[in-house]
Amino acid sequence: MRNTTLYYAQNIVDTVREPLVVLDDNLRVLSANRSFYGTFKVTPEMSENTLLFDLGNRQWEIPKLRELLEEVLPKSTTIEDFEVEHNFPAIGQKTMLINARRMRRETGAKQIILLAIEDITERKRAEEELQRINIELEEVLERETFVSQSLQAVFYPRIKQIEGYQFAARYRSVLEESELGGDNYDVFSLGGDETVLAIADVSGKGLQAAILGAFVKSVIRAYLRERSGVSETAARISSAIYREHGPDLFVTAFIAVLDEPSGTVRYVNAGHPGPLHVSAERSVKVLRTASMPLGILPEQEFIEGEVVLAPGDYLVLYTDGLYEIKGWDDASPEAVAGEVCKLLPADSDSLAEKLVAGAKNRAGGKLDDDVAVLALRRNPA
Repeated sequence: MRNTTLYYAQNIVDTVREPLVVLDDNLRVLSANRSFYGTFKVTPEMSENTLLFDLGNRQWEIPKLRELLEEVLPKSTTIEDFEVEHNFPAIGQKTMLINARRMRRETGAKQIILLAIEDITERKRAEEELQRINIELEEVLERETFVSQSLQAVFYPRIKQIEGYQFAARYRSVLEESELGGDNYDVFSLGGDETVLAIADVSGKGLQAAILGAFVKSVIRAYLRERSGVSETAARISSAIYREHGPDLFVTAFIAVLDEPSGTVRYVNAGHPGPLHVSAERSVKVLRTASMPLGILPEQEFIEGEVVLAPGDYLVLYTDGLYEIKGWDDASPEAVAGEVCKLLPADSDSLAEKLVAGAKNRAGGKLDDDVAVLALRRNPA
């Protein structure tokens, strides 16, 4: 029975894609999986009953790894994501994440150590390459303002109209007109009778915010086209932002899917200023936030809401630059609702234009923050 159990255990170890090695309490190799042998160019005969640090002509004599296993692990049951760099004679320079756990095989038996090794060399190279590209892009943008102008056409696209609805959008940057900001919007079809509308605001301004905003915009498209739900899409984006930036950067966003025949809008409001559902009779409902912004925590849940647009109804999305203006005492979504009602009746295009123009006038001709507005109206019956 014991041999059968060990047989199954070894087969499980062999199915793990990452290199995995089992050590005894003296750090000698008991066994390893095929990935370990293949990655590090050693054989079972060369490895088993051999001190880990003596493997492959002592290519595993890595000071940081020795310190980890001899000094740190005895004081702790587990070690997670410890990064080690080493130049292996057979396979070259590698960057690895080490995960280790001490275990007992059975009562009274000596401890064993499971050592998992994740090769992140290519990921690190890709990150370094992306950083290099970002630096070069920033230098180009500083020298050539026309690059920003062309990028704006991607970040703030012209909206394709759909039958039965009017869409319009406006964007104004707090910086020069040729610069980019963290506010962005998007409208695109999922096929069939569904259309996505989204608006987002990245903390910060300028190029860094614009790049993160472009990332958010692209993954909204990718995940929803995979048929992820709105709440699942928000959760996946939030985790990705946190992994890349930690809590230093976050994004408020309103992500919605419109069912065109019924006018039903399923949405997630992730810390974003409440969009306005304005009925044909000019009653206003603020679609308040029910979740934290994207990227605040490693794992977050997002609550979906639903609203139905009747014929003649409006849905007005905007970023906080529309009302966070110095000297405007009544700065709130309710104040924006009041401004919207003053401008009705209006088509979506003139409504979006007049909202942004009004904000600029209240700011004395110079905005205090980036402003984006996305206005949708369902055509009257």
